[in-house]
Amino acid sequence: MVSFIPMVVAVLLRGVSPGGLTAQSPEETAETSETEMLVSRDEYGESAEFDWEEDADFQTVSFESEVVSAALPGTAGETRISAREIEDRMPESTDELLELAPGVAVVQHSAEGKGHQLYLRGFDAAHGSDVEVTLNGISLNEPSNIHGSGYLDLYGIIPEVISGMTVHPGPFLPWQGNFATGGTVVVETGVPDAYASGLMRDEVDSHGRIRSVVVLPIKRDPLKFVALEGVHNPGFAENRDAGRATGMLSYDWRLGAEVRLRSLVNAQMADFESPGAMALSDVDSGQKGFFDTYGISGEGRMRRILLSLDLGKESAGNAWHWKLFGIRRSFLLEDNYTGYLLYPETGDTRRQKHDAITAGSALTWNRSLGRSKKVAVNAEMGWRLDRISQSEVQLTGNGRIWRTNLEVTGHIQHLYGFAGIDWKPFSVVVVQPSIRVDTALYSAADLMTDRQNDSRFAHLSPRCTVTFPLRESVMLFAAYGQGIRLPELRSVLSSRNVEDENLSRYSGGTADVSSGHSMEAGTNFRPLGALDIRVSGFVTLMEKEMVFDHVSGTNLEKNRTRRLGAEMAMDLTLKQWWKTSVDVSLVNARFVESGNEVPGVPKVLANLRTRLGDTTGAHAGLDIRLMGRRPLPHGASVNGYIWGVFSGGYRFDIFDVTCVLENLFGQKIMAGAYHFASRFGTGDSDLPRIHYVASKPFTVKLALTIFM
Repeated sequence: MVSFIPMVVAVLLRGVSPGGLTAQSPEETAETSETEMLVSRDEYGESAEFDWEEDADFQTVSFESEVVSAALPGTAGETRISAREIEDRMPESTDELLELAPGVAVVQHSAEGKGHQLYLRGFDAAHGSDVEVTLNGISLNEPSNIHGSGYLDLYGIIPEVISGMTVHPGPFLPWQGNFATGGTVVVETGVPDAYASGLMRDEVDSHGRIRSVVVLPIKRDPLKFVALEGVHNPGFAENRDAGRATGMLSYDWRLGAEVRLRSLVNAQMADFESPGAMALSDVDSGQKGFFDTYGISGEGRMRRILLSLDLGKESAGNAWHWKLFGIRRSFLLEDNYTGYLLYPETGDTRRQKHDAITAGSALTWNRSLGRSKKVAVNAEMGWRLDRISQSEVQLTGNGRIWRTNLEVTGHIQHLYGFAGIDWKPFSVVVVQPSIRVDTALYSAADLMTDRQNDSRFAHLSPRCTVTFPLRESVMLFAAYGQGIRLPELRSVLSSRNVEDENLSRYSGGTADVSSGHSMEAGTNFRPLGALDIRVSGFVTLMEKEMVFDHVSGTNLEKNRTRRLGAEMAMDLTLKQWWKTSVDVSLVNARFVESGNEVPGVPKVLANLRTRLGDTTGAHAGLDIRLMGRRPLPHGASVNGYIWGVFSGGYRFDIFDVTCVLENLFGQKIMAGAYHFASRFGTGDSDLPRIHYVASKPFTVKLALTIFM
């Protein structure tokens, strides 16, 4: 079976090699969603029958529920990830859970502790530039982070206290905000039923990585808990040492029959090494091994604390929430991806530093109108302030600063509001038109030149979704929406206005809002009671593309792009203890003017997952992921690979023992792949060559969980 799967995939995906090493150079190629699906599948993924006249009514969320919403699905691409699926996956971090949704891939191109690289529907979102992630309704994307605007680090969310996660591809719903050009991931915290009395978990793998987690529910209330996580990772190869710690405290108070106040404190810290990127030509020539490095490329440090309060009242047909939050974060990264290319005498090591303080507030209101409940109104107004200080310097080999590239301070005030209706013009049709307004006020100062500038931006985003149950087992969807990406802080200091070319490395792009138009149509049907199938097609047109550049360590602005794609997902639930899922995503992403492929975007993503086991007794799971060919800048490309994970174990009444085999086929996988010039003293060239960051080799992980 193990040898058969790679052979089949090699036929289906052009250029997939058993070792995953093949690459082609240019010469060789010349907040809780109002639209989550409450009635479609239960916690174990079993299908359900609909009474559309009854179920399509607009319902409000109960605080007693597992922090999920109560409306029909808004779009064909929505994927709900339940607490049961999260537990079955046993992820090393929250980022890995995103891959349970079709069309999503996550890779780590550094050591554990740095934000992942995200792929969603043809977007190489780098560290979050085109994927919005919210935690209990609070956006975690960092506006204007020096390492990439929209920077995300999900290591601060402990997977064991995620009650549910929903992936919303496309910017079709009114509450989707900044960086949702590719889509939004909604994460809600709470203690799942499986851990109602608490747990202790310890994991250790064959490379020495140790992870420990403690979850302590308070009064057996899923919204009241303390969770702690600690990780020490010496790395599967040299220069990948990392350590991190996370704490989460959630509590809520009943202030009346329908009013509750919920609080969350979330703190994290991480220290990690950066292995840098290896030139593939040095491996092919035998000068370096696949998992080798050129020495410690650098190191990084991340600190963050988040505080939030959510006061809400919910009753039949009426709900409002007032949210307050604050975030303090610090990020420092030293790395060198190019050796001695830019500065032959001192080397290209740079230090990026980013400090920010965030405060924000949002008021949300939802109300059903009339006894028939054919119309529901929802609206929100919000404000967010980010005070930012960032710098970049060049370092000598002994760590001395010899050059300052950038030193900027300032703030961004983001004010937004939206209004929409959920309308049932007929007994089964649901139409959700909405309008969103985003305004931003920028004030920036360049400490190197004493230049200061203020700017204002505004954008209007119309959105609409239509849901039409054609029959009891068939549902049709259509959606349109505009997504936005606000400019970087430093961009308002640039006097340049360059179109259709790379901007200055440190200008931060054009000082303007980048927007994209997205459309989607699809269906969800159940030909059999145990079989659920979702099919959708989509198109996205971006006015400006953002491509992460490892030479400069920043996002570079490009011209217009378009993405055409299709997704298919199938869930087969034969028994409560047996579920199999298959999904395939196809995307063609190109620049409009030139027709060239958008760098980094895989054309094919596919998954096969099967789970066996009930809440007690033996359990097993198999995950196989196929990533297709990835185009790179300057006409280069790297071929696809296969990633496999097998898990098996036994759950007793009070404890569980599980063994996980990662990289099941033992491939040498280029997790991150790039094309740029470098000089490390081995096969140096001023011409671009393919570089990569290796994924982990075959790994055995043991996990012991004690249920308290």
